[in-house]
Amino acid sequence: MLTLKRVKVEGFRNIHSISLELSKMNSLVGLNASGKSNILDAIQFGMQFITDRENGKDRSMKRVDCIPINKVTQNKNFSFEIEGRIEYENQIDTFIYGYEFAWSKKNNEYGERVNSEWLKSK
Repeated sequence: MLTLKRVKVEGFRNIHSISLELSKMNSLVGLNASGKSNILDAIQFGMQFITDRENGKDRSMKRVDCIPINKVTQNKNFSFEIEGRIEYENQIDTFIYGYEFAWSKKNNEYGERVNSEWLKSK
């Protein structure tokens, strides 16, 4: 059984940086157009990127609908990190897994590359 304890996202649409501690039930509360859907979309995007094949990852890094959209975040890389635990055969392992990539840029001078990836387990 996989249980997520924390999700951290940076550089997605209007999200500069957010870290969410998760429990069995969670809720996002805020005014209309405050970014609640962007948080959910960022988590879905980040999890999908983990399981994508190489060509899927390339397409994801070019998705203009996900690139940071305001002056504060416009040049920010996408970063995604999950923390959780895995239970199997009466054993519990904890982990932190994350990655960061540069969004594709219109002038193609850089972008479409994973800058770093990390895994910590115990």
